[in-house]
Amino acid sequence: MLCLSVLADSAVAFAGRSDSTLVVAITGLKSDDGVVRLALYDQADRFPKRDGVIRKVTVHPHGNQTEALFTNLPEGRYAIAFFHDQNNNGVFDQSLLGLPMEGFGFSRDAKVLLGPPSFEEAALTVTGRAPKLIIAKMRY
Repeated sequence: MLCLSVLADSAVAFAGRSDSTLVVAITGLKSDDGVVRLALYDQADRFPKRDGVIRKVTVHPHGNQTEALFTNLPEGRYAIAFFHDQNNNGVFDQSLLGLPMEGFGFSRDAKVLLGPPSFEEAALTVTGRAPKLIIAKMRY
């Protein structure tokens, strides 16, 4: 599996530390073009707003999947929003009607109805020193 070696390496690297590591594996990408941009949030009232991001990670897809690491996280509850920036322009492209033109997703594969999910729908708890792995699917 894609993340097994990362998990093993992270467990050794973070032995003896109280901070946690979150490994995010994203599947279902339509292509390996561009990058995948992830944003980490820790407050419900700021999710998924641009000014609420506490950390960002940008990764390159490979084999229609990718993985990202958020390291040195204090234990707590977090939610993640991500999108496939296929043209690598740094923007989540939308149509004139506001419909997504690029793939996107949220931690826990939180459902999207008429808008983004709530923090609680996407939130996960990170505790301990062992890396936590989540798998999420890109939606187009």
